[in-house]
Amino acid sequence: MYQELGNTEFEFIAINVDENTEDGIFFLEDHPVSYPVLADPEGVIGIPYRVRSLPVSYLLDREGRIVQSFRSYQPGDEIDIKQQIEILLAN
Repeated sequence: MYQELGNTEFEFIAINVDENTEDGIFFLEDHPVSYPVLADPEGVIGIPYRVRSLPVSYLLDREGRIVQSFRSYQPGDEIDIKQQIEILLAN
């Protein structure tokens, strides 16, 4: 999806919250991505977003407001996420 939708108006960012950041590095060696991956071993970034479980994805608008959140992952979520992104990009 990043290859298809990532551009100057839209960005994907992943945040690794593993306490041992090397675990995230090892994961990325086996599953490389072409978007930024930040390390947050203390989980500080998740506090204002009230992250209670992982994985969780947030879709933010141009002003940084949460438009939708996706808790855990279900097959087919990527279709809904892509549709929501396309709606935001069209506005």
